[in-house]
Amino acid sequence: MTDFRWGALLWSAAFLARLLSGLGSAIFGTDGCHYLLMADWMRAGRWHDALMVAYHPMYPLLISAARTVIGGTEAAGEWVSILLASAATIPLFLTVKSVFGRPTAVFTSLLYAFYPRVVEVQADVMTEGTFMFFLFGTMWLTFRMMEEPRLDRAAVLGATAAAAFLTRVEGLLAVALAIGWPLLEAIRQRDGRIRRVGAVL
Repeated sequence: MTDFRWGALLWSAAFLARLLSGLGSAIFGTDGCHYLLMADWMRAGRWHDALMVAYHPMYPLLISAARTVIGGTEAAGEWVSILLASAATIPLFLTVKSVFGRPTAVFTSLLYAFYPRVVEVQADVMTEGTFMFFLFGTMWLTFRMMEEPRLDRAAVLGATAAAAFLTRVEGLLAVALAIGWPLLEAIRQRDGRIRRVGAVL
């Protein structure tokens, strides 16, 4: 089976697990009310009020945008979380496959898709699903940048890492990864060239 089919299958599995979990939930988490309030304020143009709330703004901003298509703010929050959490399966699969091979990538993605606690929180009006999407996306884009550096890819990588930070404070890890991993690899390659030149001399 091709990588495309594996990605589609794993995304579908993650999506169905989170959708069923969300349908079985009668209430949302304690932080959810803050995200929904921020989203409503953003939609109403009350940006100062929204940004004064002590939560990172990316998830509420996405809820506000999704509210245009989806009927209610709460439903928009759940759909943003479910869709992005499910989509995170794809960069996770591609990154693990590139490093460890397809069997490990499939196992890792299935573990992510069906682990009960992960499914529960990502089917809720919470930031975890959105954060995982941007974090795993940063991992994959960083890996691709090291293989084939391109300006457009670097721009998307920077935006993805920034989005991870704007979703949760732990997104600093994505920023550090996007900068630190290529930097360490460049230093390692430079040291290797220096050693080779020294051996020749």
